Amino acid sequence: QRAYWAQQLAESPPILELPADHPRPPVQSFRGAAVRVELPIELCEALRALSRSEGVTLFMTLLAAFLTLLQRYTGQSDLCVGSGVANRRRRETEGLIGMIVNTVALRTDLAGNPSFRELLGRVRKVALGAYAHEDLPFSDIVETLHPDRNLSYMPLYQVMFSAHDSPLPQLALPGLAIDLLEGISNGSAKSDLNVVVIPRAEQHMGQASAAPAGITMVWEYSTDLFEASTVARVVESYETLLRGVVADPGQR
Repeated sequence: QRAYWAQQLAESPPILELPADHPRPPVQSFRGAAVRVELPIELCEALRALSRSEGVTLFMTLLAAFLTLLQRYTGQSDLCVGSGVANRRRRETEGLIGMIVNTVALRTDLAGNPSFRELLGRVRKVALGAYAHEDLPFSDIVETLHPDRNLSYMPLYQVMFSAHDSPLPQLALPGLAIDLLEGISNGSAKSDLNVVVIPRAEQHMGQASAAPAGITMVWEYSTDLFEASTVARVVESYETLLRGVVADPGQR
């Protein structure tokens, strides 16, 4: 696994040049805020249909659109995005309480002005390769690659895109009505931009009750770099891209 990551991330660009509202501080403060967005139901269903027809997961489709967004904003075609993986592939860890998530670095080549359908194929290959080598802790990957270190940004990636699609048990306690609230900001940001996708139907798959079809997206961002109005425009641009790719996945 160490050899795989050394090859996959060799000479990876050190930083993603996202246009920011403020200069990057010399030391990360990790101050942040979060925006919670509900994608329209008809768009969610169209994205699932596109994913099925192209033989990819919903996460891969959403990631490919996110990479397209980053390419438009940065002009960079070699993009590296962090993504959380559950890290519970051994039976002994399945029942443990706590945060066991590991991070993988998804490096994707967007060169050559590919069609979105072609980009989906590239993303699928990158994601499956990462999942096959997800056991090596991210800290070990950094140690192996020895990238230039800077207190102002994370090594190897500065933007994250993850899915919270693990099965979610129904919350039921005698005499209590329970609502689950997600995406509540604690005023911090783990990276420049950290997007978490919460697909409701996939979370509730196999449960007796009808699974909701919506997709929630939480956009956590560094307030050292971005204003809320800027992030709102980025979110709007992303939804516009999603509508474009479901209408015509063959467009470049």
